[in-house]
Amino acid sequence: MGKFNGQGATEYVILFAVVLFIVLFIISIIGNATSISGQSSQAASQSYWSSLSPFSISDSSQNGTIMARLSLQNTGARELMTNRIVITTADGLHSYINNTATIFLPGQKRVMNIHLDENVVDCDLNIGKSPNSYIVFISYDDDPLVGKVFNSTNKLLAVSCSS
Repeated sequence: MGKFNGQGATEYVILFAVVLFIVLFIISIIGNATSISGQSSQAASQSYWSSLSPFSISDSSQNGTIMARLSLQNTGARELMTNRIVITTADGLHSYINNTATIFLPGQKRVMNIHLDENVVDCDLNIGKSPNSYIVFISYDDDPLVGKVFNSTNKLLAVSCSS
């Protein structure tokens, strides 16, 4: 009778170890799925934005809460001039503006800087991730047409954090 008491305790410990292993395995799968999901949404955003016309954005990054950098390219066959670039947080509460008039020759790419403030997620705490997404508006002139607007209300631009 006494020899079976130890066997029950051993079975309990083994069962507990198996359950603990399964829980840890599920947690690691969920963590990886979240990471992959973030990477795929960043890739989908880059793919979408790099295929647009008359302007494409091939790269976007953010430094802390200081500045967003957009690599903007004229994908058209005519010279274009940007008058204003506005990025608005996904919730629509905060907008940031670059009012620099910039000429883009056909195919030309330029990095446009947009100053930010503390109302965006601090990228210094999220290096390599994309915690901020923006609605993008670009006001431009396409001689002889002036005041044209390119906007992205249907797709947010995911901006990756850099140092």
